[in-house]
Amino acid sequence: MRNMTSFIFGLFGTALGGSVLLMGKHALLSQATFLRLYNKWQKTAQFGLKPFDVGHFGGPSKLRLIGLGLSLIGLFIIVSVCAILFNRFR
Repeated sequence: MRNMTSFIFGLFGTALGGSVLLMGKHALLSQATFLRLYNKWQKTAQFGLKPFDVGHFGGPSKLRLIGLGLSLIGLFIIVSVCAILFNRFR
């Protein structure tokens, strides 16, 4: 039972970290893809909002900072989950 809980926690944490990392990568490399993903998420989260463009985030340089931050957060989540699981199974 404990191993199953650890497995589910690891799967969820890796998926969460991976999705945040991918969103950050898109914000860094292809801003159009990031905005498309963001607007799709915005539409499913709340209705009636206008789609955002790069200017909403303060221009391309701020969007790159957001991407870098999201990438670092995603990496941190993945590394934390791996460290917790490694300690649990050791």
